[in-house]
Amino acid sequence: MELGNKEILAYTLLNMASEYADLGNYKEAERMVDESLDYFLKQNTKDWISHAYEQKGSIALKQNNYEEALLWYKKSEQLCDEIDFSYGYTLLYNGIAECYLGLKNISEAENYALKGLAISTEFSIAESVKDANLILSKVAHQKGDDALAYSYQQKYMELYEKGQVEKFRKGLGVLRSKMQFENQKKALIEEQHKAIAKQKNYAYLAGAALLVVTLILILIYRTNKLQKKYTENLQEKQNALIMREAQLKESNKTKDKLFSIIAHDLKGPINSFHGLMKMSSDESISQEDYDELFPEALKNIQGISEMLNNLLVWARTQMKGITLKQENVDVHLIATSTLLLLIPIANKKEISIQNNIPKNTISFSDKNHLDIILRNLISNAIKFTHQKGEIILTMIEKNNELQIEITDNGVGMALETQSKLFDKKHATSTYGTHNEKGTGLGLSICKDMVESNGGVLWVSSIQNKGTTIYFTVPTATVTTVAV
Repeated sequence: MELGNKEILAYTLLNMASEYADLGNYKEAERMVDESLDYFLKQNTKDWISHAYEQKGSIALKQNNYEEALLWYKKSEQLCDEIDFSYGYTLLYNGIAECYLGLKNISEAENYALKGLAISTEFSIAESVKDANLILSKVAHQKGDDALAYSYQQKYMELYEKGQVEKFRKGLGVLRSKMQFENQKKALIEEQHKAIAKQKNYAYLAGAALLVVTLILILIYRTNKLQKKYTENLQEKQNALIMREAQLKESNKTKDKLFSIIAHDLKGPINSFHGLMKMSSDESISQEDYDELFPEALKNIQGISEMLNNLLVWARTQMKGITLKQENVDVHLIATSTLLLLIPIANKKEISIQNNIPKNTISFSDKNHLDIILRNLISNAIKFTHQKGEIILTMIEKNNELQIEITDNGVGMALETQSKLFDKKHATSTYGTHNEKGTGLGLSICKDMVESNGGVLWVSSIQNKGTTIYFTVPTATVTTVAV
């Protein structure tokens, strides 16, 4: 089995384990978690290892094995602390609190329940907020503070009722579809019964027997055809709903993974820059140390700026879709303008950039899209090109399109990396040759924007040799003026 398939299987098993545990099949749930954990340990993906440990703790907790559950939860917490995985605490703290509650350690139960409430509120995870309030109500009751217990219980009930209303609305939609189908089916059956009754009545009329039989057959055919049409329409709608639900689940998984990466990569550089500025303000750092640390801190802030720009573009496309305003634009001028912003960054690595796109190269494209595409692709080339490397921009005109090429002699990519390059599901935090940070989101945005302008984007790369990114855009349109 290929590595990508093993990865998908590991994610799937971990999700299925939770469902099996809820059904009480703990043995099968344990088997699935252990199989997925074995893969994550081999790949050393610490965030997913932490999640697997949390799942094992949850399975033990459901069986009231509090000490065993606490052991797995603590291992998960240790990994979250190690990689600063804040999102992982949302389920973890509530589980630890329940373990301490089961072990009659009320003070620790309260401590972790309060931490769980705080982190769940920060990330706006309603289910975890609800569970934390329930645990805190039990803790308050154990401490004899019934007023506080009642307060937490009230909050729990509000969230519980809100969740039930949402479930009811979803269920009501499905029920309405089912009732509509049943009513249509009933109406068609009734029509068929009427047709059969007419057939029996007309059968007694010997003189018109042939005509009556023909009319009945036509009526039955039309009824069956109509019933088949209704059934097919309902099936299509059901399939569309199922597909949409799968897309939404996948979109949520992608969003959670991207936010996990971004939160992890933002915290370190910002804290470092804040610390440097504080030491400078307090005059507790020498000028020599400041001169040594400031360029690195500035480079990290530049990386954060690029990451946030891509995140804002991605968020806008997710909420409003990609808006397109195509016009005849000069690709050479856009590339030149983009290079004015990026050449200072390239100069720090002594990288030379040649813009060999001919002047007056006109494309019928969205100007803002071309600017974002070129900026991301050239930034990536700078990021993965070694000191004193070279980047070349070229253009080839083919039929009714322009093929833009950005070539570098940097680190290159393996075939497996290339196959996942434009997939949001596999977006990962990557580092350039000078430890420049990124999320992998920029290439996905470029692909969407190239395709929205009627082009295609692809990559050709050899590891340790270099990479060429290709994309196409339409040529200029000729407008005629009426005389």
